[in-house]
Amino acid sequence: MYRYACTIAMVGCLVSPLAAAERLGDRELSQLVERIDDQRDRFEDALDPALKRSILRGPQGEVDVARFLDDFQDSVDRLKDRLTRTYAASTEAAAVLRQGSAIERFVRDRPVGYKGASEWAALSASLATLASAYGTAFPAEGEITARRIGDGELVQSAEAIKRGADRLRKMLDRELKASGMPKETREAQVREVGQLASGADAVRKRVQGRQPATSEAELLLGQASRVATLVAGANTPGAAATWTSMLGPVGTVASAFGRPGLTATR
Repeated sequence: MYRYACTIAMVGCLVSPLAAAERLGDRELSQLVERIDDQRDRFEDALDPALKRSILRGPQGEVDVARFLDDFQDSVDRLKDRLTRTYAASTEAAAVLRQGSAIERFVRDRPVGYKGASEWAALSASLATLASAYGTAFPAEGEITARRIGDGELVQSAEAIKRGADRLRKMLDRELKASGMPKETREAQVREVGQLASGADAVRKRVQGRQPATSEAELLLGQASRVATLVAGANTPGAAATWTSMLGPVGTVASAFGRPGLTATR
């Protein structure tokens, strides 16, 4: 007999640094990228013309400032053009953040009050928000791995959790009844699974309605933790298998909100 142990860390109690802010929906993310595009233009316009025409020498070799700024503009344009409801543009976002990080390292060595300092401060703050939306940090010293769960994928995962919870509820009720568990205890455990389905539906409705859903997601993930503990402690192989099949969509919701996911062992 296999017993599945599922654990979740810090759900509803601790918030990871990358998840301190409310998750940006697709519309808010598009607005952010538009703002970054505008702020990039303002930053370049504010720079000293002599600096923009210069060739800088550093550990990585020579850098043509004008060409680098043009490349940065191209990367922002690609992100803006490719970001859609069905494509999260994670690769394009990583390119923007990588080039932005290089600029951040450069401006650290500029004199206080250099031309464009205020414009860069505004752009840098927006890039940090972009990084958070893609589950990474800004500025970054090494390779950037960006990953975003878009609204469509998040809704699909919430729907999958609800369907899975409905199956799990029926399977658990059947197996617990067969085990001879007292009715009151059995019904209490089955209700826990029913609350998981309700929580998933609440997340779906909020995301589809373009409303903040962090609180609903935390409630859902907290309920998932309780169901995981319940299933792990029951001699219900059918329910355990059903629950294991739900770990993927639960993990997607956790990732979308920057929370730790579930792991399963047997």
